[in-house]
This record gives sequence, structure tokens and C-alpha cells, in this order.
Amino acid sequence: MQPSTLRQTPLFACFAALFVALLLLAGQAALAPAEAQSLKSQLASGAVGERYDGYLEARNSSARSLVNSVNAKRRELYEKRAQEVGQSAEVVGKVYAKELYQRAASGTWFLTAGNTWTQKP
Repeated sequence: MQPSTLRQTPLFACFAALFVALLLLAGQAALAPAEAQSLKSQLASGAVGERYDGYLEARNSSARSLVNSVNAKRRELYEKRAQEVGQSAEVVGKVYAKELYQRAASGTWFLTAGNTWTQKP
């Protein structure tokens, strides 16, 4: 079976959904409760935005420390998952980014691959 055919199968879709769910659970568990609450607050205020590659971007310089901390944890998680599934960390991050967008609150800022900021409706 060709890789492109595999990606079209229901089994692959189920695996991908399970994989993303595990990523989200692991990613949330990696943040301390205070850090998770701070991130939620910073995302709601627009001081922090999500990126197309699964990382955060500080939209306000006061959020840079939080963004660096969370991104380091995400990088570690993406690298671990990448090894487990035989993909690159970049691919894992982009899969995670799509799920983050789906779960994000209305008004959350997202940086596109074209370097344009947009708010989730």
C-alpha cells in the first residue's frame, strides 16, 4: 500500500485522532497548574498566540518567558512523539497545531504559515 493510500484509510484516521488526543493529554499534563492557567489567561488576552507549527508566539513582550517555557515543553513532547511514530518533530507539531485550533476559544490569535495573524471566529 502506498503512503498516500494509507493516509486515506479509516484506520489511519482513527490512529491520527488517537495520536492527537494523546498529544493533548500529555501536553496538558506537562504544564504546572499555575502555568496552564497563566497560558489560558495570556491566550484570552491576546498577549500570546498559537502558531501554525504547534508552538506559541509572544504577541506582547511581557509573555516571552511563559512562551519560552511552554515551547520548551512542547518541543520535548513533539520530539518524543516523533520518535515513537517515525515522523519528524515538525510534522508532529503541525498535527498538534491543527488540533489546538479546533479546541481553541473564539478570539484566540493564530499565526499562519504566511506570517499573518488571524483571530479564530
